[in-house]
Amino acid sequence: MTRRRAIEQIVDTSSDILNLISESKVNGSTGVEDFTSWLHTERGIITQLQVLFVLSVLLYAVQVVLGWWRRCSTNAYLKHSLWMAYIINTPLVIYILGLARSSPSSVASQLLQACAFPFVMALGSTNAMTAYSVDDNKQYMRHFIQQLLRVLSLFAMWRANETVLRSSSFLVPLLYLFLTALLLSVNGGRIFASMTASSFLDKQSRYVQLHMKSEHTNSTEYNPVTLHGYKYPFYEDDYDHQDTIITLDMVWCSNEGPLGTSDDGQHLKETCLSFSLFRLLRRRFFGLACPEAKSRKSRLLVLDGLLRAEENYEAAYRVIEAELAFAHDHFFTSCGSFNTKLGNVIILLSIAKLVIYPITILSSIKDFIHNKNKSSSSNLTGTVIGGGFDPVVTALVVMVVLMALEVLQLYLYLSSDWAKAGTTTKKKKMVRLPTVPLPQRYHVTAHI
Repeated sequence: MTRRRAIEQIVDTSSDILNLISESKVNGSTGVEDFTSWLHTERGIITQLQVLFVLSVLLYAVQVVLGWWRRCSTNAYLKHSLWMAYIINTPLVIYILGLARSSPSSVASQLLQACAFPFVMALGSTNAMTAYSVDDNKQYMRHFIQQLLRVLSLFAMWRANETVLRSSSFLVPLLYLFLTALLLSVNGGRIFASMTASSFLDKQSRYVQLHMKSEHTNSTEYNPVTLHGYKYPFYEDDYDHQDTIITLDMVWCSNEGPLGTSDDGQHLKETCLSFSLFRLLRRRFFGLACPEAKSRKSRLLVLDGLLRAEENYEAAYRVIEAELAFAHDHFFTSCGSFNTKLGNVIILLSIAKLVIYPITILSSIKDFIHNKNKSSSSNLTGTVIGGGFDPVVTALVVMVVLMALEVLQLYLYLSSDWAKAGTTTKKKKMVRLPTVPLPQRYHVTAHI
C-alpha cells in the first residue's frame, strides 16, 4: 500500500507540473502577442524610434571617441565595439528612416523625423574612423554609396502629397534639395583619405618615390645633428607653386616664428621630422623600394642625430611614436585630407553643421508645441501626441550629443600633429624660404 500511495503522489505531482507548464506557455504566448501588438501601435512605433535613434547616435559616438583612442590601445572590447559601430550603423539608420516613414502621422513622430536630417548629415562626416581594416580603404566609393542610400531613405521618409509630387514645379526644388543634402552630408575628405590610403599613385606619393631615388646620393654635405643636407620631402605644393617644394632641412635650419629655439619649437621640429619619416615609411606598405635605408647618411641620422646623447633618448621615442601615429591616422582616419585643399572645406562644413543643429532643433520644438496646442484645442486625446514631451527630450539629447561630437572632432584635429605639420607648412610658405626645384615627373610603376 505504501508503494502504491507513493506512485499516486508522483503521478499527481507530475500532472500538476505539466499543468503549470502549459499555463505558463499560454501566458507567455499571450504576453508575446500583446507585446507584438503594442509594437504596432502608435505609441509602440514612436518608442521604437526613440530607442533605436538613441542607439544609433551612441554607435556614432563610439566611432568618434574610440576611433582616435584605437591607436593607443589593443583592448579587444574596444576593437569589437568599433567593428560593431562601423558595420551596424548604416543599415540601422536606414531601418529607422523606414520605420519613421511607416509611423502614424503624429506630432511626436514628425519631431523625430525632423532630427533625422542632422543625424544623417553628421553620420556621413565621420573623420575619426574611415576604415576598420586597411583593405577597407580599397572600397573608397562605399562611403558615397552608403550616404546616397541614407539620403534617399531620408527623402522617402518625408512623405508628400501625391498631387504635390505630380507637380513639375515641385520636382526642381526637390532635386536641388536632394543635391544640397547629399553635398552637405558626403565627406569628400573621407573618400580622398581612403583613396590615398589604398594606392601609391597620387602625385605627392610619386614625387616622394622619385625624389628619394637620388636624394641620398645628391646630398653629399650633411649634418645629422642640425639635419642640414637631409632633403627629405616635407611638403610639395602642386597647386600654387608647381616647381617648388619644402624639405626637412629647411624646417630644421629655421628659427623663425614657431620654429624657434624654445622647447616648443624643438618639439615642433620633431613633429615635422616624424611627418617626413612617415611619408618615407608609407612606401613600405606598397612594396616599394627604399634606397636610402642602407645608406650611411640614414644610419648617422639615427646614431649621431636622434641618439647623440643619453638625455636625447626620449626625443627619439617621441619621433618614432609620432611617426607611427601618422601612419595609423593615414590608414584609418581622414586626418590627412585636412592638410590638402579639402581641409578648409571640411572645417567650413563642420562649422555650418554646428549652426544647423541648434536651428533645426529650435524650429522642430516650436512646431511641436504649435501642433500640440492645435491638437489640444481640437479635443484630441493624448495618444495622438504619442508620449507627451518625451520626443522633445530625445530630440534635445540627440542634437546636444551631435554638436558635442562635431566640436570634439574639430578639437581632436586642431590639437593633433597633423594640424602642427599643416601650420608649419603655411608658415614656411609665408616666409618664402629658398626652394628646391622638383625633378621632372615620370610615371612610377609598381615594380620600382
